[in-house]
Amino acid sequence: MYEIESLTSTISAHSAVYADGLFDFVETQASEATQALYAVVILCVVATVAGIVIKTRMAAAAVFVVCLMGGLVLWLVVGGGIQLISQLAGEQFASAALTVPLAV
Repeated sequence: MYEIESLTSTISAHSAVYADGLFDFVETQASEATQALYAVVILCVVATVAGIVIKTRMAAAAVFVVCLMGGLVLWLVVGGGIQLISQLAGEQFASAALTVPLAV
């Protein structure tokens, strides 16, 4: 009986080690994928801005607008703007849901 309990605890301990390794692996892969996505977004924004600047022959208004839009996209994707907007919207909708009066 003691051998079975010992074997069970040994298997449980090894399973936990494998699970921890799996979670670490998934976390590492997700982090690397996020960094690769950020690099692709930055590259696309820079290429788009450069293309529009060249196409418009350095027109001041076009350069200003495209740089502003490029900065907005970079802030939303890389700078955490999407998370900030989501958090603010969640807070706004949560507070609005509490103050709606019910008609009787």
